[in-house]
Amino acid sequence: MRREMLKFRRVGVGILLVFAVASHAVPADDFPAKMLTKLHRLAGKDALGCGGAGIWQPTAIVDDCALRAFRNRQPFYVLYSLQGIDTREVMGFAGDRFGNVYKVFFVE
Repeated sequence: MRREMLKFRRVGVGILLVFAVASHAVPADDFPAKMLTKLHRLAGKDALGCGGAGIWQPTAIVDDCALRAFRNRQPFYVLYSLQGIDTREVMGFAGDRFGNVYKVFFVE
């Protein structure tokens, strides 16, 4: 059995929710796509998809997109792949039309 951990956190003052998910049905390679779907749901149906950056890829374009959307109070979502010492990690942010920003984190 593989253990996957998701952390949903409202960035800034707000609520921290932590969920531990045990799964053997979701292949690890499918998880970034499922995470994008979750981020899109958090941001809302009209959210701007700012894309993502893979491990060791430049992040300036996706960063600028997300920051511009946040400043304009436009819903958005963005995804980053990270490399841990012995883990693969995926982190994403979703901003909704009310100015709330959520962080979603996955460690494999």
